[in-house]
Amino acid sequence: SNLAISAALHQVAVCNLRQGTIVKVIKPEFDDTLVRIGQIKILCLSPNKKFISAGYSNGIIRTFDLTDGTTAASYNGHRSSVTACRYDSSGDRLISGGADTDLVLWDIVAERGECRLKGHRDGVTDVAFLPSTCIVSNGAVSCSKDSFFKIWDLDTQHCIQTVVGHQSEIWTLDISPCGKRLATGAADSQLRVWSLVSLSDSSKVNSSLNNDEGKAKDDDMLVAIYMGSVPRSCADKGKIHRVRFHPNGKSLVVQGGGGDKAVEIFRIRTKDEAEKKRKRRLKRRKQKLEKKEEIEEKIEEDEGTFSEHVTARDEMESCTVIRSHNKVCSFALSSDAGKGALNVKVLLGLQNNSLEFWKAEIKRPSADLEAISTGVTEKIYNFDRHGHRGDIRTVGISSDGRMLASVGKGEAKLWNGYTKKCVRTVPCGFGLCCAFAPGDRHLIIGTKEGKIEMIDLSSGDQIGVFEAHEGAVWSIDVTPDGSGMASGSADGQVKFFEFEIANKNLSIVHTRTIKMADDVLCVRYSRGRGKAKRLIAVAVLDATVKVFHEDSLKFFLSLYGHKLPVMSMDISDDGSLLATGSADRTVKLWGLDFGDCHRSIQAHTDSVMGLKFLPGTHLFFTASKDKTIKMWDADRFEKVLTLEGHEAEIWGLAVSPDGAFLLTGS
Repeated sequence: SNLAISAALHQVAVCNLRQGTIVKVIKPEFDDTLVRIGQIKILCLSPNKKFISAGYSNGIIRTFDLTDGTTAASYNGHRSSVTACRYDSSGDRLISGGADTDLVLWDIVAERGECRLKGHRDGVTDVAFLPSTCIVSNGAVSCSKDSFFKIWDLDTQHCIQTVVGHQSEIWTLDISPCGKRLATGAADSQLRVWSLVSLSDSSKVNSSLNNDEGKAKDDDMLVAIYMGSVPRSCADKGKIHRVRFHPNGKSLVVQGGGGDKAVEIFRIRTKDEAEKKRKRRLKRRKQKLEKKEEIEEKIEEDEGTFSEHVTARDEMESCTVIRSHNKVCSFALSSDAGKGALNVKVLLGLQNNSLEFWKAEIKRPSADLEAISTGVTEKIYNFDRHGHRGDIRTVGISSDGRMLASVGKGEAKLWNGYTKKCVRTVPCGFGLCCAFAPGDRHLIIGTKEGKIEMIDLSSGDQIGVFEAHEGAVWSIDVTPDGSGMASGSADGQVKFFEFEIANKNLSIVHTRTIKMADDVLCVRYSRGRGKAKRLIAVAVLDATVKVFHEDSLKFFLSLYGHKLPVMSMDISDDGSLLATGSADRTVKLWGLDFGDCHRSIQAHTDSVMGLKFLPGTHLFFTASKDKTIKMWDADRFEKVLTLEGHEAEIWGLAVSPDGAFLLTGS
């Protein structure tokens, strides 16, 4: 299938990889009183592929019906973020693990929790059911950041083994389809393999991966025996984030290493191949021991790690590495393995908010035991048309509210204000600020490189790039009458421009400049006053705000009181109030008649990055790096409400001209 399912904050998106479109967006059904919805941390697809379960950062698990997009059930059993969840083979049960160190077993049919398993001393990172072919048919395995993984008997609801072989946090685990092998990945970058055998057979660990022996007695205990670690071929062997066995049991896929941009594929040898590899290893060791020039210390070291049984290195070998250009956040395996050659299809979720679908063809080695399996990787689809590749640094709204703009590193996106769909993506520099030009036909972008770029919204073409400043352009503001604009830069200058039509395209002409003693972080025009009384406020890096008369550029006021620089500010429509938001986490309200400070408010727990007045009122919004948006009353100096929903630092804030909605970017 060409359909992929991915998380989009609190929603689930179904994407068509071939067409590059989003087929369906599933939104959770929640109570309006629930302010914080939470972000999806983990997704789990049911065996029949009709339901998808999502674990949220607020501890809730929601199961969605993929056919009609409705919420089938909600489970609330964790006190903090859900970090792992798996279905059993029948799809009737779900087990979840959270950052609260607990495991919860859920009955999907009855829509209730069956039991809670306690024992880990740190957050659970992964969990899996034991296959029905395993000795303990009704069991599970979980791993945690406490460096232990535990085997649970779900009938008795007790831990039957705690394995302490790791020296650092265990981030992932998986069980082979046959139920005889367990792979774990930890922060020490080692891929460890364990044999799941009965207690009576714990001394005989040479059963192969595909051995179909009779099932042990029901009263026999399951134990995990260490088989060794498997060499990885990535040059940068970073921590292992995720391991998964292929459904056909012929390969193992490992995420980690290569600067977190690599996904390594291991081939699992057959029973006969592993046995031949073991015999060859024993023969070579015997030949080494017979050599008189062998160093005694080396022999002793070899004996310390030597095993006569089949080891992890005998069963697994690294074949190929999928290398992406961006950091990999997660991956999923397609059950479609193809015919003939051993094919592995992998869907990668990248940190830059895109998906990649890869195909790896593994070539089996010749009869020579020393021959190494090789693989050829090919990227089939790249799903990157929707959303930004990085942080959104600034947002803007057109004068009629029909068009929305979001700008980040390397691209600007235009959105339909009614359908909320992206209508155009335009390449640009590292955008730090933006504004719609009068007429809403052009978008003005200030970049980190000191340039001002002009984008034609109808064609999506870049019609002008102006070398405006020698430092980053931190702020731009259009005059209330739409005749020009002002820009503030890290070069310590405020420049004034006038709009003009040149070669049938909108252009800007530099007219005046104000030189400041330090970097300029924000500029704002006053509105509501006549042109002769119009003011312009300039926030400087020295934590002060300078106010000038716009017509003559004469100095009017100096506002000081913030301990750290002012990152955002706005002036009310009547021109009487100036609100400033600072990196010192406070908001100050100033009167523009005499420059007196009306009130200082401890607004947020981190820097205030955005501030906008609601048109025609003394109500204003603030956005902060603490991931919250707050509404304030500037007359009563009170907080009206708090909006939560962002899961990262908020960089941009804009309010529609009619005050109907606000737009934030993070």
